[in-house]
Amino acid sequence: MIWTWLRSLWDKFMGRSVDLQEETPDWSGVPKTLDEAVDQLIKDTEGDEELKDLLEKEESSFLGYLHFGGGMNMRNEWGFWNHEHPSDLAKWFHERGIYHADDMSGIVYRTFYRRLKGEDEAVQEQIENLRQYWRDQGQDPDRLFEPPQTN
Repeated sequence: MIWTWLRSLWDKFMGRSVDLQEETPDWSGVPKTLDEAVDQLIKDTEGDEELKDLLEKEESSFLGYLHFGGGMNMRNEWGFWNHEHPSDLAKWFHERGIYHADDMSGIVYRTFYRRLKGEDEAVQEQIENLRQYWRDQGQDPDRLFEPPQTN
């Protein structure tokens, strides 16, 4: 049942599929900032009973549950994996030192969860925690994926 909800949410939200092989994908309809992304998710899930059930879960369970369904769609549809032609939202994350698509969708969903629960969103702390995670893995968080050069 939740997978139907996730798919219908994305169908309603995006209204189209993005071909990542296109030279310049059409990212219109994709939020440009984290706040726009969370606001859009809130608008699209207003009154959804399944979401209310999900919000009863602990934050880590909520994120784990959404990672593969809605999170995978988000990463693909919002251009998080398209490093050659990223969406404005992906660029928003790049400007803040977040380059991995899983990290981007995680921040969106964590912020969505916290906003709905009335909790401190702590976006900068989320960013720093993810960057530290990559350093702890022996990776330079700024070199996970080389951001595209803009002219």
